[in-house]
Amino acid sequence: DLLNAIQALSQLSYSPSARRYIAKKQLLCQQKNQKSFSISPPRQRAAPPSPPARLPAGPFLPRPKAYAAAMNLLYLTDVFCPWCYGFAPVMRRLAAEHPELPVRVLGGNLMDEPQTLTGMLEEYPTIREFFARLQETTGQSTEHFRQALEQAVAGTGPDLLMHSPAMNLPLAALRHLAPGHELEQMEAFQMAFYAQGRDVMAAGEQAAIAAAWLPAGTPADALTAAMADPAIRSAARHDAAEAEEVMGEFLLYPTLYLEHDGQRTLLARGYSDYASVRAKLDDALRGVRESPVAQGAACGLDGKCCF
Repeated sequence: DLLNAIQALSQLSYSPSARRYIAKKQLLCQQKNQKSFSISPPRQRAAPPSPPARLPAGPFLPRPKAYAAAMNLLYLTDVFCPWCYGFAPVMRRLAAEHPELPVRVLGGNLMDEPQTLTGMLEEYPTIREFFARLQETTGQSTEHFRQALEQAVAGTGPDLLMHSPAMNLPLAALRHLAPGHELEQMEAFQMAFYAQGRDVMAAGEQAAIAAAWLPAGTPADALTAAMADPAIRSAARHDAAEAEEVMGEFLLYPTLYLEHDGQRTLLARGYSDYASVRAKLDDALRGVRESPVAQGAACGLDGKCCF
């Protein structure tokens, strides 16, 4: 039925290699009728130093700089991840409420193999319903993306290409040219693709998006030149590899952590609403590490998940 189809489509938050593994596990999961997430066991690290004795009463109050300085949010996302696009308002709100927590963004490999809109439709015949429900669930518009899909099918518009490794390169280049805006830059590309139906793989579109962060007088080929830099190309590959290492067996986007003194506290795995993620972040900032992780609807819009 439609719900089962939408649940299958929502696995777009996984890389193709992860989806192949998930398919083998689905039957067992359905028989057990349980929800589980496979997360690599944490590495052994030295215990972090104790936080100051007097912490703020809540996460929205000013914190001593010494306490916040070693903390940041780690956001694992992907330009072509529809649930990451849906999660953008949650991330913007958290970042605005916690300016003391820098956001470190790692782009992943959701589309680790090149894929087109028509190819995605062939693999997921009910993709239209999925994006309509995604808009309903997250409040993020997908109308222009759906129009681009229909135009690609009809042959009246480009059959947009999606390939995460290629997309990570302009992001790494832009981060080098205009540091300090990682979250906004990632979301700008997601917005261009899903909210506006633009071809973010095209050099012209990439330059137009990047221009928002480049000062006047920047050479027109600055982004292209940066993308050709071997060091930046290496950085893009390193970011994707680190994202995969952090997430472990299942490459599920979006994933959010709080990093502190070399340790990570998992805040959300898959799309989750703002209240759930904020509650987990509140606990993490107070030093409560055992509270439930915000496990959202990335696996199914009804909250159920089968691997």
